[in-house]
Amino acid sequence: MKSEVRQRTRDTPKNPNDGPLDGHHNDKKHSAKRSPKLGSNACVKSGVKNILKWGLIVLMVVSVIVFILSPIVFRYSLTIRRLLVFMNYINIPLFKNLSDPINEFDMNCTQNIYLTNEDVNQTIRLGVWHILPKSRNDECLEGKHLVDPSVAFNDNRPVFLYLHGNGGARGGHHRRQLYEVLTTSSQLDAHVVTFDYRGYGDSTNVWPTADGLRSDANTVYYWLLNQTHIHKNRVIVWGHSLGTAVSVRFLSQLPVADNPRALVLEAPFTSIGEALKWHPFSIIYRNYFPFFDTFFVDPIVNSDVTNFDSTSALNRIQIPLLILHAQDDGIVPFHLGHKLYEQSLRDQPKSCKRAQMIAFNGQYGYGHKYIFKDLQLPQIIHNFIASNE
Repeated sequence: MKSEVRQRTRDTPKNPNDGPLDGHHNDKKHSAKRSPKLGSNACVKSGVKNILKWGLIVLMVVSVIVFILSPIVFRYSLTIRRLLVFMNYINIPLFKNLSDPINEFDMNCTQNIYLTNEDVNQTIRLGVWHILPKSRNDECLEGKHLVDPSVAFNDNRPVFLYLHGNGGARGGHHRRQLYEVLTTSSQLDAHVVTFDYRGYGDSTNVWPTADGLRSDANTVYYWLLNQTHIHKNRVIVWGHSLGTAVSVRFLSQLPVADNPRALVLEAPFTSIGEALKWHPFSIIYRNYFPFFDTFFVDPIVNSDVTNFDSTSALNRIQIPLLILHAQDDGIVPFHLGHKLYEQSLRDQPKSCKRAQMIAFNGQYGYGHKYIFKDLQLPQIIHNFIASNE
């Protein structure tokens, strides 16, 4: 045994770097040094996988719970239904003073007005803008000096009463762009009167209701008719999205003698039930939930607070009607506007001029709220007004 040990000792190279035994020994050292790091990386990867796995499981469980509970909450919570229909909690633009349109929004010759609606059991203050036509801008002293209200309508230009849709306020970007088209285009050169319903913008902060919005529109309309130099034949009501339903509702209840000159509906829908059914947010429940109508449509339609039904009221509209709808509208599908148009052809009184509809090709990308970008829009509106003189 001793000789074997000595022999191995003699055979061992003096230089530790040259010997295969020592090289093998060094590899073991390096392996020993690397192994904790490799083990640590493996642990980290395993931990990340576990976190992702359990995170995915939790997400799936929460999604299933939300999918099951949402219909129940929607059916039995009026508050939730109100929030989704009116969306008045979305106060866009943020941090803007609606009472100062000239400085806050760079809107020359725009008068801010507050009207009072003495509604049932409550007094509602409504924020209103009156925007002068471009041809009157020289009276505003570079837009900073407002025209005396007693002569504000002292011309023969058309007056658009604009009823906006849900969400935001009268100062919303796409709304201001439309005001600009109506007031500055040479074909129209019109006045625009626009306002915020109760619960919107700087109007009285109370819960909106379907009839409350109708009442607010009615208040602004009669204020307009009572202005000096205003005649009902100068007034065209323009509603967009939810504002189309408000427009139809309030006009259907007007005495015929007080009817305005015409009605323009931009991106309209037939009823709130159909609008909800075809809204992009409802696609999962519409396709995979067997009781969609029971839990979503019926609670909206059966409540006076949230029910808008242009279908049932349209036959009482006895004024010229123009419908504008983009074929790529992803919020209110084009087929709902076309369905309303077809109904108007059937149901409007024979004494009314035939309703018109302009469909904007989807390739232009106007969607739900950018029809104002169409360069032909001023001429379209001008021709509509001229054909109903």
